[in-house]
Amino acid sequence: MGKWLSTTPRRWAGQDAADYLADIRETDPIFASEGLGHPGLIQRVMNRVLVDNTILGPWIHVGSRMQLLSAARAGDEITARAKVTANYEKKGHRFVELDALVVANGTTALAHCQHTAIYQPREQAAA
Repeated sequence: MGKWLSTTPRRWAGQDAADYLADIRETDPIFASEGLGHPGLIQRVMNRVLVDNTILGPWIHVGSRMQLLSAARAGDEITARAKVTANYEKKGHRFVELDALVVANGTTALAHCQHTAIYQPREQAAA
């Protein structure tokens, strides 16, 4: 517990941004016309905290609380800086909780996130 984690910086611009909006079936034109990053990108970045820092088998995103602080813009380089705040067992599952700041271009705080995931489901833990 208390370990700091981060993600590999990622940009969602051009075709990547268009593909993301298509993947989530977002039809509101404001994201493309105003060059805004969709808030769902923040969750995608938070999921990367686990993937970029651990060797995982199947895992489950349990929940997140997010306070948006600034709008992401198309082309921003987005990264998360997270601290493990809890690591515990419940009903045979292994859980991790993260407290993170998601940042654009190394300087602009986009969101404060609290993220919970099962990183080892009980079936996997029993094997």
